[in-house]
This record gives sequence, structure tokens and C-alpha cells, in this order.
Amino acid sequence: MKKFSGKICAVIFLLITFHSNTAFSAFTDIKSSDRNYDAITFLEQNKIINGYKDGTFKPTNTINRAEFLKIVIEGSKISLNSSTQLPFTDIEQDSWYAPYLEKAYAEKWVVGYNDNTFRPDKTITKAEAVKILGEIQKWDISKKINKNPFDDVKIVDWYAKYIVYAKDHELLEETGKTFVPNTAITRGQISEIIYRTLSTNTDSSPKESEAVNTKESAPQDEPQTQAPATPTNLSFNPVNFKTIPKDFFANIALDDTSPNTFYQNEIYILKGSIVSGNYQNTTILLKPLLQPSNYVTFVKETNNNQFEIPVYFKDTGNYNIGILPGEGGKTKLFTISVLPEIPSPSLETAFDETASSISAGFQNDTTQVSFSSPISTLKRLIFSQNNKKVTYLSRQNVSAIPIDYKDFTNFKEG
Repeated sequence: MKKFSGKICAVIFLLITFHSNTAFSAFTDIKSSDRNYDAITFLEQNKIINGYKDGTFKPTNTINRAEFLKIVIEGSKISLNSSTQLPFTDIEQDSWYAPYLEKAYAEKWVVGYNDNTFRPDKTITKAEAVKILGEIQKWDISKKINKNPFDDVKIVDWYAKYIVYAKDHELLEETGKTFVPNTAITRGQISEIIYRTLSTNTDSSPKESEAVNTKESAPQDEPQTQAPATPTNLSFNPVNFKTIPKDFFANIALDDTSPNTFYQNEIYILKGSIVSGNYQNTTILLKPLLQPSNYVTFVKETNNNQFEIPVYFKDTGNYNIGILPGEGGKTKLFTISVLPEIPSPSLETAFDETASSISAGFQNDTTQVSFSSPISTLKRLIFSQNNKKVTYLSRQNVSAIPIDYKDFTNFKEG
């Protein structure tokens, strides 16, 4: 990797106020203080769940088998590509839920009853719901169970391994001694479980044998050109603004809390330490919420278990972010949003200014552009060559911005 040379322009916006995008529930009976508010709001905004004609959601209502299949299949982002002939005598092939049932039956997620019925209107229990969800999402239930997960769930129960998996991966609301597996699951409860499968870690995270090192990742086909203007309507629904606690990730202590809202082209440097154990590297995982297989990782060497990792937010959308010691394993995930552009300056004193003392240097496999600028400013660093442009943003109090060499794949030397 070569040093970059040429002219560099850094534009600084002073005293910009950032505003968070807040999501509101579309249902009249769902308040922000409700237990399943975040889950219900997210799933409704992503068209995974629907309410009633009177504008309510009724979270305490039970859910039947047909409604359940629709929610879990759509929530798991599974294509309805089956036209299997259903054997059930109580099902009309042109019913609204038939495509979901056809898919579930073809994949052997459901089998029906001995009398050749499916009973779509029958309520589904918590044990049945977790088991079917586990089958649909292909949970790894090979782990040997050594003790009962709850007082009322025994290791010999047919659904026990699914309950253990869901509990271990924090998919359940229940944290006490009982689960009450044979009670009917409610609309709010299933919304919470589906939401947690999207926003917390599952076995789709890279394992030790699958850990990805971004130093060896294939370069992007095209470099990021420039941050677009904020559209009138986003194609996704940003999460409610909150901060990521310093102790959220297991065995990781961040130096400070971090926001859960970022901006396209932003570089955000996360600093912290590994609490216990000796690791040569620390890894940050970034997974698109609706396409988790397209994850990227940022890996940096640790120094006395201290790490400092720049994360590049190149595309907009909702993501899960995780941090783990080493280069593989499992991590808790926190849901974040990447918005298309920073808010417009909201203070009359905001203005543009070119940074001073700009220089580029290469050290420890990283090119950095250093500069001098007032504290508490937004930094915009622009590289241009003919009609090509690469932009970086930083809102942290830093005096240097690290550059991602993959962004310059289509640039020529000079």
C-alpha cells in the first residue's frame, strides 16, 4: 500500500447541532413506555406485522397458527417460493396464509394433526412458537443440555433445546424461574422474540473458523462518491436515538458511551480495552439488519489489551454492531442507524472553514490525514481526482482521520 499524495481539502462546519430521528408507533394502543414498544414499532415499520382496522395492535391478544407463520417467515426474511399442494382438509388453497403454510409444510417446519388438519385458527403456545421459529431460522440446537433452563421446562421436553437456545441468546423476555411453556403466546411476546432475533446475536455471526479479516477483504467495485442530500422519505426507519453503554459488549470496556445514529461516510473511532484474557486483536462486526450475511469486520491489533478501531459507515440503513476480543467468536449486537446526511446547520454562527496544517502520513499499515481545527467541530475530508471523489466525515474531537485504502481502488497514482 502506497502513501497518498496530492491536494487534500478538509471542510469544517462549526457548532452544528445534531437531531435524532425518532420512530413513533402507528398503533393507538402502543405507548413508548410499553414493554414491547421498540419491537412492535420496528416490525410494523418494516411491514412484518399489521394491526387491526381500528388502528390498534392489541399486544396482549393471543395469536393463531396462521398469523404466527406469516410473522415468523416475513420476520426471518424467507422467500415464499413454494407451490406445494397442501394435504390439510381445513385449508383453502387461495387463503391469505396459504403461501406461508405451503412454504412451512414444504420445509417440514409444520406437519399438522393426525386427522389431516392444520387448524389455522387455533392459538399457538409459547413452546410451539419457539420450536417452529427455531426450525425456520435453523438454530444450532446441538448443544448438550445439562440442566433445566426453567423450573417448568425439563431437559427431556420435546421443545427444551429450543428454549435453551433462545434463553442463551437472550431472545426471551423471561428471566425468572418459570417460562410457562403451554400458555398461549401473545402478539406482543412474539413481536419481541422476532425483533430480538434481528437485533441480537445468533449463530449467523462469524465463528472462530469463519472470522473475516478486513485487511484481506475484496475491494469495493466503486469508491463512495459523495454523501447525498437527505431524501424526503428514507427507504428504512431509523432506530430511536439512544447511546451504547460502555459495558454493553461482553468482556469489552469502552472508554465512553457511543451514539446509535451515524451518517453516511462517517468514520467513528471506538476506543476501549479487553477486560480479561490476552488477545492480539480486537474485532468490530457490522451487519446490515435485513441482510446479515453481508457483514463486514474491522480488525486492529491490541496494545496491552487496549484497542482503537475506526469504523467506516459507507452505506445507509439499519445495522447491528458488535465488538469482541480476538478475531472470531460471538458478540452481543446493538442496533444502529446510518442516515444519508448530517442535519443542516441549525445555528446562525455555523460556518465553513478550511482546516490548517494538513498533512498525510503512513504508519502501522494505516494512512492518516492530520490537521489542525477547533474542537467540537464536524470535519469533512474530501479526496478528488478528475471526476472521482471520496468523502469522510468525523464529528469526534480528533486531529487525524484514518483512510480506508479500498476506497481508492479506482484512483490512479498521482
